[in-house]
Amino acid sequence: ESDKFVKINYEQGIKITCMQMLKYYEMHNGPIQFSDYSLTCTIKESVDGSGSHPIYNQRENVETKNIIMGMFTILEIKFENNKQIIYKEPKPNSPFAHRPLFLVLGKETRENLMILRQIVQERNNTEIQHSGITVKIRVSGSFEGIDGKMRGLLTGLGGAYCCLCTVDVDTASGMGINDVMPINNGFPINRCYEDTVKIWNDLSYETTADSSKKILKKRKDYESRFGVTNEPIIPEDVISVSPLHSILRGFDALMKITTHLHIGHYSWSEGADIAPIIKDA
Repeated sequence: ESDKFVKINYEQGIKITCMQMLKYYEMHNGPIQFSDYSLTCTIKESVDGSGSHPIYNQRENVETKNIIMGMFTILEIKFENNKQIIYKEPKPNSPFAHRPLFLVLGKETRENLMILRQIVQERNNTEIQHSGITVKIRVSGSFEGIDGKMRGLLTGLGGAYCCLCTVDVDTASGMGINDVMPINNGFPINRCYEDTVKIWNDLSYETTADSSKKILKKRKDYESRFGVTNEPIIPEDVISVSPLHSILRGFDALMKITTHLHIGHYSWSEGADIAPIIKDA
């Protein structure tokens, strides 16, 4: 559809995939006994970028070695009235369970991710023909397969300590509130798309040369800005936790503590004087 990206018609992709899933079910379980001609389809959407792809850096192509890929996975199809499950994806995180959605040539930037607004618009309730019957499908999708950087771009919360709540780093660490640890005690998930848009609209900003808006930031303005750095790209809540990246960061923290103990450096910071010693350790 452009010299920079290619995408499928998302609504058609959902319809075709649901039809295939129903056929798959009948192959193994016999004809479906429809108690209601309305189904609910739950979808997981995944987006990530990667680099070092010289194949895309060609003369007749966009000059880039980076791509952004979007995929979708049908997690579950069930009857809407009695919630009986017709299909459930056994391996939702397997690459073989994902279907292509779009491919963008370029880095993970707001400009290149604007295609997601079109993707959300095409995630419509639809209907299919199955064995001569018209079956209505209510579609429920969410961007769950994303990492922290992508989450910050999609939500406009590039400066937020947490994309699920408005707690700042000092409060989360227990400073100033009788050393209570809110994370251990639980915390409210109180962020939502509507509040982020309201904060964005209330902020002071300047218009740049390319007609985009740049927030006029101030020191210690977290209580008014709550980490909002831009207008959200997609018009919905993004409630996503990245377990793999959390585990990797946990390993990094453990490795850092182990290395510091090994060299006798009992501080989390790493200045220029200590960097060579850490490298040799």
